[in-house]
Amino acid sequence: MTRAVRLQFQRSCDSFAGISLGMIKNDRLEIPFTDGHMMLNTSAHHCLTIVMPVYNEAATVAKVVERVLMRPEVREIVVVNDSSTDGTDAVLTRLAAEFDSIHVIHHESNQGKGAALRTGFRHATSPFVLIQDADLEYDPADYPKLLGPLLANKADVVFGSRFRSGEACRSEEHTSELQSRQ
Repeated sequence: MTRAVRLQFQRSCDSFAGISLGMIKNDRLEIPFTDGHMMLNTSAHHCLTIVMPVYNEAATVAKVVERVLMRPEVREIVVVNDSSTDGTDAVLTRLAAEFDSIHVIHHESNQGKGAALRTGFRHATSPFVLIQDADLEYDPADYPKLLGPLLANKADVVFGSRFRSGEACRSEEHTSELQSRQ
């Protein structure tokens, strides 16, 4: 049975801003623990689609794509170009020709980040989806921390924040709200 998780992502000073990771449950992926440290097994490799909304990021998009592609968890990157005007489309065309795992979708007109994310989610094929901005704001080295609770079947949705550092914390506060929306 497939169940989609709808994520809302807002970016402002008074709301959450961070990496959002949602899970589409097809098969349960498991992760072994050794001495309290998480170790990804081969079944966890290539389990992640990165959705990357892009608007006028010609200067940084190639660098962030290269860093994302170095992660063993990443199966594909779905880049949604939201009608950039700075040459981003040429950079993305070159990257898509160079790497089979990059899928580029171009919006004919600028529709905003939310629309770019919805477009990217529709094209994701992996069991897990993560949003990665193209401005190098988030570090792809943090992907295992975000995947850990999902792979251990301890969470349906994980939110990361650049404002919090350290170990994961669990919030029961939103559990009833999420359950009521299903």
